[in-house]
Formats: sequence, C-alpha cells, structure tokens
Amino acid sequence: MNRVLGMIRNVRNFPTYLAIKWGLIKREPFILKGGNNVSVLVPKRMFHTVKELFFTDDYQLDRIKESLTTEAPTIIDVGANVGYFSAFAFTRFPTARVISVEPIPKNLALLKSNQERNADKNWDFVEGVMSNATENIVITFDDTDDFSTSASVVGLDDGSDKLTVKAFSFEDFLGNHGMEKVDILKLDCEGSEYNILCGLNGEMLQKIQFITMETHDLDNERNTSTMIQFLEKNDWTVSAKRTKVLARNNRFK
Repeated sequence: MNRVLGMIRNVRNFPTYLAIKWGLIKREPFILKGGNNVSVLVPKRMFHTVKELFFTDDYQLDRIKESLTTEAPTIIDVGANVGYFSAFAFTRFPTARVISVEPIPKNLALLKSNQERNADKNWDFVEGVMSNATENIVITFDDTDDFSTSASVVGLDDGSDKLTVKAFSFEDFLGNHGMEKVDILKLDCEGSEYNILCGLNGEMLQKIQFITMETHDLDNERNTSTMIQFLEKNDWTVSAKRTKVLARNNRFK
C-alpha cells in the first residue's frame, strides 16, 4: 500500500499527525483515530511502528479480508507490543475476537491503555509468550527503551535484560481460551516463529486459516526460506515480501 494513500485512508486525523511530525504543534502522545471508532495512543518514538499497520498494512490484512471465510474472525496477535496490529485489525473486522500476547511490562502498560480506549471491541490480552511448550522461560530484551520491540527467547547481546515469563504452546493456548480454530495468527516474536509453527502436527496446523508474520533469519535451518518450505510442504500458499510472510491454509475448513 502506498504510504501516503494508506495514511489518508486509515488515519482520520492525519493532519494532526503531520503537524506533530513536522514540529508545527507539540502534542504527545498522538491519539490516532482510525476506522470503526478505533483509536490508539502513539508516543512519537512509536510513529515508525504504527505506520507499519495504519500506513502500509505490512501484515496484509486487506489481502486476507478478500478471502477470509468469516466476517467475525478469531485473531491471535503474538508479539503484540503495544497493540497496534490488534487495533488495526478492528478497522477491518469490527466484530472480530482479538487476543494480544505480549511479555514486556512497559509494552503491556500501553497495550492495556489502548485496549481500554477501545472498550466496545472484543479485545483481550495475555501476559506471556507463545512457544513450543507451556512452561516458564527466560526472554531477553532491552529495558532501556520505553517500549521494547526486540524481546526474544533466542537471545540478544550479553548486555540485554532478562525476564522470566509464562510461555504457552499453541495447542494449550487454544484450549485455555476455548478456541477450536484461529482465522488469523499474527507472529512478530523475534525468532520464536520457528518454535511455534515447526513443531505443530498436521492437526494443529489445520486449525489456522491464515498466518501473517515477520520472519527472522537465525541460522541455516531457521530462516525465511526454510519457513516457506515448511508451510508449502504442508499445503499452504505462501507469499513473501522481504521479512513479511503471508500464508493461507489450502485445507482449512
């Protein structure tokens, strides 16, 4: 999506955004107002993050909407950060059920605030991460940032901060929340996408209709190419644009 056209289409108060960006007015955080009565708080240092959704639709929700089999999808947002993907999903699917999954306390505070701003939506959040097993695990992140966008179970540098969090397997997560199927699984989890997906058996994979994710090249066995190969082998139609991957399950029922 063209960035300017996306901004005009998806941000009802985009002139205010531009005035803040250009320093014409001083107002922070910016309250972005989107379609279907969606609004989110956007600190200036998060402008880049929110633009990936409301300006350029990097996770391709418009493409998903064209062929989704329901108008009220169930959506799991793994690596939700402060909730911008979840909020943007409601501009496309106002009657969706969305569960945001995020482990970092500072992110959770703003995520909760954004959820409360959209109290008319079916939006819940879970503190923790998704992985290949339900257990306590240690994640690493940079606690010097006001909002961390790089929390990982696969490790960052030696100076990173560490946090013990609850991890949920995909199967247990569905059971805990009374879900039979997931229409859209969004993943932005700094390398954990391989733990989450590649360990699923065929039955579990058939419970997902669409996956939209950011992939991270970790090594020769865990990278964008091997993820695409894994999904295509299991009868998914996959497209990739740089590190963003969109996959549709051809056998979903």
